[in-house]
Amino acid sequence: MSVFKKKCWYKLLPVILGVFLLTGLFSLSAPDAAYAVGGDLKISGPGLNNPEGITITQNQLRGTEALPEELQTVAGAVYLKQHDEIYSTINTWPTKSWYRGQGVKLTDLLKLAGGLNENATLIKFVSRDGFKATFTVQELIDEPRYRFPNFMDSGLPGHLPGDSSGATPVEAIIAYKSFSSHDYGDISDPDNFNRNDANHLLYGQRAVTQQTNARFAKYVTGIEVLTDPVDKWDIPTSSVAPGEVPVGTLVELHSPFNDEDKVHYTLDGSTPTIESPMYNWIANRWKSQREMSDEDNDGISDFDEINRPIEINKDTTIKAFVTGPGRSDSDVVTFQYTVPLSIQHANPPNAIKNKAYTHTFTAVGGAKPYIFTLDSGELPDGMTLNGSKLEGTPTESGIFTFTLTVRDSADPPKEASREFTLLVIIKGPPTLIADTTDNVVGKPIEICFTDDQAWREAITEIKINDTAIAGQYTVESGKITIDAKVFSAAGSYTITVIATGYADGVVTQQVNPSGSGQEPDPDKDIVLKITGDGVTNSREYTQSQLEEMPQQQYVYSSINTWPSKSWYVGKGVGLRYLLNEAGIKGNAQQIRFVSRDGYYVTLTVQELLHDKRYRFPNFKSGSGDADGHIPGSPSGATEVEPIIALVSASGTDNPAYMNAMNTPLLMLGQRAVTEQTGPLFVKYVNQIEVLTTSPGRWAAPTAKPSGGTVPAGTKVELHSPNDDIDKVYYTIDGSTPTLDSPMFNWIAKRWWSSRGEEALAEINRPIELTKDTTIKAVTIGPGKYNSDVVEFTYKVEGPAKSVGGRVEPDKGGQVSLGDEVVIDIPPGALEGTDGIEVKIERVSEPPAAPAGYRVLGSVYEFSVGDKSSYSFKKPVTIKLKFDPDKVGPGETPAVYYFDQSEEKWVNLGGEISGDTITVQVEHFTMFVVMVETKSEDEDEPLNLTDIAGHWAEENIKQLVALGAVSGYPDNIFKPENKITRAEFATILVKAFKLEPQKGKTFADTEGHWARDSISTAAYHGIVSGYDATRFGPDDNITREQMAVMIMNASQLPAVTAESSLVDSNSISAWAKEAVATAVKNGIINGYPDNTFRPRANATRAEAVTVVVNALNI
Repeated sequence: MSVFKKKCWYKLLPVILGVFLLTGLFSLSAPDAAYAVGGDLKISGPGLNNPEGITITQNQLRGTEALPEELQTVAGAVYLKQHDEIYSTINTWPTKSWYRGQGVKLTDLLKLAGGLNENATLIKFVSRDGFKATFTVQELIDEPRYRFPNFMDSGLPGHLPGDSSGATPVEAIIAYKSFSSHDYGDISDPDNFNRNDANHLLYGQRAVTQQTNARFAKYVTGIEVLTDPVDKWDIPTSSVAPGEVPVGTLVELHSPFNDEDKVHYTLDGSTPTIESPMYNWIANRWKSQREMSDEDNDGISDFDEINRPIEINKDTTIKAFVTGPGRSDSDVVTFQYTVPLSIQHANPPNAIKNKAYTHTFTAVGGAKPYIFTLDSGELPDGMTLNGSKLEGTPTESGIFTFTLTVRDSADPPKEASREFTLLVIIKGPPTLIADTTDNVVGKPIEICFTDDQAWREAITEIKINDTAIAGQYTVESGKITIDAKVFSAAGSYTITVIATGYADGVVTQQVNPSGSGQEPDPDKDIVLKITGDGVTNSREYTQSQLEEMPQQQYVYSSINTWPSKSWYVGKGVGLRYLLNEAGIKGNAQQIRFVSRDGYYVTLTVQELLHDKRYRFPNFKSGSGDADGHIPGSPSGATEVEPIIALVSASGTDNPAYMNAMNTPLLMLGQRAVTEQTGPLFVKYVNQIEVLTTSPGRWAAPTAKPSGGTVPAGTKVELHSPNDDIDKVYYTIDGSTPTLDSPMFNWIAKRWWSSRGEEALAEINRPIELTKDTTIKAVTIGPGKYNSDVVEFTYKVEGPAKSVGGRVEPDKGGQVSLGDEVVIDIPPGALEGTDGIEVKIERVSEPPAAPAGYRVLGSVYEFSVGDKSSYSFKKPVTIKLKFDPDKVGPGETPAVYYFDQSEEKWVNLGGEISGDTITVQVEHFTMFVVMVETKSEDEDEPLNLTDIAGHWAEENIKQLVALGAVSGYPDNIFKPENKITRAEFATILVKAFKLEPQKGKTFADTEGHWARDSISTAAYHGIVSGYDATRFGPDDNITREQMAVMIMNASQLPAVTAESSLVDSNSISAWAKEAVATAVKNGIINGYPDNTFRPRANATRAEAVTVVVNALNI
């Protein structure tokens, strides 16, 4: 029986007995609760032949509930067929794991939902906690995926490519039960299945190095098949510009996010594929942690060791591309580097007196072939330079220095020289014998030799794969013992022993993966070590010893960096108890938790042991699992202790779900209700290092812009060094920010590409400045002390253009744009239960005011979420400020709203108080305060104040009189302003007196003020969209677009003759005929230089003139 099974049996026995008791108390409710972690699964989307889709219940997914009859026909069975599959996977740390799941094939589920149609491009998986994982149909469905049974042969580190032989095709499944392990023995045992991560998306690798684990979405509640265009990854970039570079130049390759988007490259001129070497093994999300670690003590951080730059030592062509989930591969880019002519600088290896010797010198750069000559110095007797080879049998010992010169074949030729030293020694080393008895990862390696005291005492250095390991070995009679931590991964290692006066001793050592089929003994094998200079006594514990210690059980509230909220429950040994056992010192400052898969998290002693941590029972109040950015209530906070859990469960607070799969697991509480502790729950902890070194401080946050004088409405972003687990907390009221202050960077940078720009802008919401503001901010995160508090001071000029505020439907709220506009939303007025943004925006170019009306202030557009036309369940109160000096005798101000269907302003009245007017509304659109002017001549034309003397004055007046166009609310026309496609379409409908018709409605004209005019124009064949769904109503119209629309409206005979315009070749093919016809009939004229400028934006004056010219014909 494996340790896992023993642990499960020992620890779950009381739970099992408890469940039997609960079954008696609660009858049949327990089984329902046991599977509640999964839930139903909705499959839908426009990429399906049945876009409305279907819903699969949890029991149907498990194969215990019959499908509806209509789906039985599609499935060819009464119940969904179950599929049990094992997957190889790598995460972005990177480490390797096995996963096993039982559930239903994704292809079977999609078939039930109608099957993919020919337009299907993307498949999005949505979890109940808001996590989303998107794939292209090509990568997930069409391309084969595999399990690589031998990928662990090089050990757990994911950057060591495993053996790809024996690849077995696997299909993606939605598993209702699953589990993971680093041990294939555990994976082979079906007793280890659990349902903690039900509705778990699992899928195979396309290559043995592919990092698939990050998108193993759990708690999937929705599968959406989309027809959106597939974006292409941007090409990789290089840290060094191509061209000639010095020998030894280090080149880094980067993808857009350096996360799941990976760079694959070649150096041999071939085209890279997903099977080519990978560059950015470690995702940037882990950079700060891995830069602080140097596991092999070679002076190079783990990050630089694994994401190792490419060293340019000769002319090199790097070909690279970016591949990753959810997008198509980037184009292949080529970086070409050349180096100047030189001889590679390493001294030749030592020679032994009276022993045959050969060494070949290598030149790089320049033009081949090369000619080598001995310029100065002496070679040992018996040795000569033959071309590029130093060869012969030295008959004397000593140190010999000489200079070689290389000449290339260029015209004229180039030369380069270098000095070398050759050591001829008298003796050879003893034969080194590799360790074959206990040569596994995690064990020290013993290299044996026939003892030679003189050689042994002459040893000065030992290298592993050319890297010195000073202080990590001991030498004794007949044996060299190398520390276990040197061999962190399985594989073949070259061990070189260097001794003064001797040739280097070299041996190849094979290190096998730990485990090797042997199950650990819970009574003998060490599962947890406590070490470091911060404890008095190092400690080692077996599983049985940990189980015999006092046990603590806690429920923990937790938020991850997506962010989403989750419960954890665990039982195990208190961390304080373990550290007291080891005698933690008073000067200890850091505690590092190291997982057996190489992952680690470092925390300060202050934050972990001295700061109080809590479970917040109401941390989900006012939000769902997916809303980690919505602060819950801190009420009822209960203090909890950190533990090393031996049994645990995630996604639930029910101890009945606990199992030992992730043991030992670090679990800890939150210091504040918003603190993101999810990444700190370290599983498979096998070492706790207590350190006395100072952790340092986080760098202070930065702001963009960083301060100074800014226009009203400026949006400020705050950033921490990594924008990940290091968070920015801020205040704008002058107080000092703390962990309880508002957080800025809720979504960690690792998720930015997955979450998309819209979610990022909504959740990592910039701070909008509407008045003079001082922002105080601090960086707080695990493993370091808080940064210094930094201040960013802004002086705000001018009125703000917009403002937004989040309103909870059950609570209501107020949003205001300074003292200009106030919106009061009562509880229950908004649809739904989730909070939503309510926005006020000053409209820069609103629909014109009717003739005879005077505008008393700005025009404002109100919106809820992304809807500018929104109906409430209850009346909402709005208060608008106006200028009373503009109100004449006998005139009464009123609030007007813009009726989008009628395209006119409608009087709402309102209650006046001083310089404000209040009114209740039941929907949102555009609002303004206007007054109807009292004129002696009711037929007095609108007096536009900015067209006098303008070249288009008469045309503007003619079209205004016709009612096809009007000025802005402040009696100006803005003739030189650009005109939008929506505005021009509206003018045409009015000018040509077209009857309203139900034509095509585009996706981006829904709710737009010109929707009906655009629809009418489309019905009459005047306008068309960019494609089937997009019209671009607010895009400025180009001159060639305007020509096509006016010709479609005027119905003049087409002119096919070529235009004489000098830039006619730049006119789009679809517009050539319309432009030629418009120019021929004098409707549109070219510019004085005989150009048409087809893609230039038309002005309002030009648009009016074109319409008047067409009407006059």
